[in-house]
Amino acid sequence: MAERMRQDGSFAGRGWRGWRLRIAIVLLAGLVLVGIFRVVGVRREKSVEQRLAAIYAAHVLPPEENAATIYYRLFAADLPAHLRAPPGLPMDSSSGPVPQFSEEERIKLLLEAARRPRCSFPALCDSSQPVAAMRWTQATANTRNHKMVPWSQSLLTAAFNDLEQGRLDAGREKLHCVIQMAAHLRQQPARIDFVTADAIESFLWSALAEFIVDRDATDKHLAIIEDIVPSLADAWEAESAEMQQVEIMLDTRTAWKRLGDILDGTDPGRVIEHCALGYHQIICERRGVRILIDLRRYRNQSGRWPDTLDEIRAQVPTEALSNPLGVGEPVYELEPGGFHLYSMGRDNRKDAGKGDDYTIWARRGTLKWLHERQWENPQATGGRSTQRRR
Repeated sequence: MAERMRQDGSFAGRGWRGWRLRIAIVLLAGLVLVGIFRVVGVRREKSVEQRLAAIYAAHVLPPEENAATIYYRLFAADLPAHLRAPPGLPMDSSSGPVPQFSEEERIKLLLEAARRPRCSFPALCDSSQPVAAMRWTQATANTRNHKMVPWSQSLLTAAFNDLEQGRLDAGREKLHCVIQMAAHLRQQPARIDFVTADAIESFLWSALAEFIVDRDATDKHLAIIEDIVPSLADAWEAESAEMQQVEIMLDTRTAWKRLGDILDGTDPGRVIEHCALGYHQIICERRGVRILIDLRRYRNQSGRWPDTLDEIRAQVPTEALSNPLGVGEPVYELEPGGFHLYSMGRDNRKDAGKGDDYTIWARRGTLKWLHERQWENPQATGGRSTQRRR
């Protein structure tokens, strides 16, 4: 019996030592993996640094040509001090007196910025520290862009007042300025700027659609709107190439980040796909407004809306009749007292603007909202717009 107990104790001791050995091996393997991840992460970080530095270098603009120089004069008046410029990087405007602008002065500066074709916010950052600069850009872009949205709406309010009171040239200049603000944002390599550009344009096209259909839009008004409509072409791949490159770089810098993206469903592929959908909805709205212009011209001449698109087909650009969200052309359905215009989704079914269809008209309420100017003072909300969307 004693001999058996001694043997059992010996077996138990050897078993415990075996488990300790296994635990030590697992811990050692874990440390090795962590070391590998750190080495790979550092190398990837350096690679990202180099590639982002090259992107920044390509974006450098002389201050007198860069619309961002003017925008940042306005940001300095409205953003908190710690968000006006990246600490330790050039163009830190957090020191010294901050100018305050009236709404009239702000509009004048925005019109001045619109006369500059190019804009580069990353040019305000130090290209020798691209990852630090991009982190700052991502941290502040949302606040910065929430300033630009109400600015664009203020411009629209002034533009429609000009159009309705016969100041056609002034109205046209302000409408073009809103278009240019969105174009400036799409010149940036950050995804948030693309999203904000879509928000600015969507509000613009919704307001213009309502003005064309429900207000007394004359042929002169229609000519102005037709003139400010930008390209109807689908240029997603060309316009977003750099943004997609940066988005993928920043979201795959570490293995831990990649794992987190997979777990929470925010991997770069899905994010970019969502951006592409927003962009194509904007192209759909541009083309839709172009169709509405000729529908209204037909009504101005004949006193009624056409029965089908065939009655205005010769006047509408071919590109405007193409659906960027699916197949076929936009659906026009005459209704009592008006009409319905929408683009079918990918299911290629006429769902009367429901399902995955995208409504171009009728959407109402934007002009009333602009007239009432129902958003809070952005200074009181930290730069967040409290707009009530249609």
